[in-house]
Amino acid sequence: MRLLLVPPAQEAGEISCRHGLAGTSINRTSPLVHFSSALKFTPVHKRDLALNLSPAAINLLSRKVTCNILVKNGSKTLGYVSPVWNGYGEYGALQSSKSGALRVEITYNPTSPSRLNGRAVNGPDSQFPMFGAAMGFSTDDTDFKTGSLNYAYIVGTAQISPGSPAKVGPNSFTAKTQFDAPIQSAIWEYKPTTGSLTARWINSDSSSAPAYIMYAADEKTLFIAGDPSAFSAATSTSYPQVTFTCV
Repeated sequence: MRLLLVPPAQEAGEISCRHGLAGTSINRTSPLVHFSSALKFTPVHKRDLALNLSPAAINLLSRKVTCNILVKNGSKTLGYVSPVWNGYGEYGALQSSKSGALRVEITYNPTSPSRLNGRAVNGPDSQFPMFGAAMGFSTDDTDFKTGSLNYAYIVGTAQISPGSPAKVGPNSFTAKTQFDAPIQSAIWEYKPTTGSLTARWINSDSSSAPAYIMYAADEKTLFIAGDPSAFSAATSTSYPQVTFTCV
C-alpha cells in the first residue's frame, strides 16, 4: 500500500515524496504507542509507594545515570547512537566506538524506574534536549495498539510531563520538515541491574502501551512502533526490532 507521507496539497509537486519511513522525504530510497476498607489490609507495592511519596522523599530516592546507548539486533551489535540527526531530525546514525557517542542522562527512582526522560547531554541542539519521540506522519492517530501501523521517530524533543499523551510540541523532526508532530519524552523504562532501556507509549486515554524499538539502517532512523508486524505489513518493509542498553 502507498502511505500518505505528505498532505494531499503538497503531492502535486511542492515536495517530491517517496515511500520513505520518514514523512516529507526528498529522494528517500526505501519504503517506509482505592480506596480499601478500613477493616482490610491492602498490600503495598513498591510502585504504589513510590507514587505516594512526597516530592522531597522522591528526590532523596532519585538516582542519576549518564550513559551511551548501545544498539543490538539480538546478539549482533549494531553500534552506539551518534550525537547527530539525519536530515529529518531523527536519531539513527550509529558508530562503532563508544567514544564521542551520544550521552543520555536519566534520573530515575529505583522503586519505579519508568516514564523517564532521557536528556541528550551532547545532543545536536539544546532547543530539543530530550531523547524522545515524534509521531510518524503516516499514522492514523496518536495511539499504539495491536493491528495499527502507528509509529514514532526517535528525535530530539522538549521535555513533556510523564504520563502525558502525545501532543504537538517542539521537536527536531518538525524543525527540519515543518510538519507538526505530537511528541512524548518520558517514554523510557530503565533497569539498573542490566542497563536495559525500553519504551512505553502513553495513549490518548492515558493508558500505557508497549513500544517496540526498530531500526531502518538505510534511512539511518530509529523509531518505535506499537505493532511491528502491522507496521511491516502496511509499509512492505522488514526493519528489525532492536534493543537499547545504557552502557
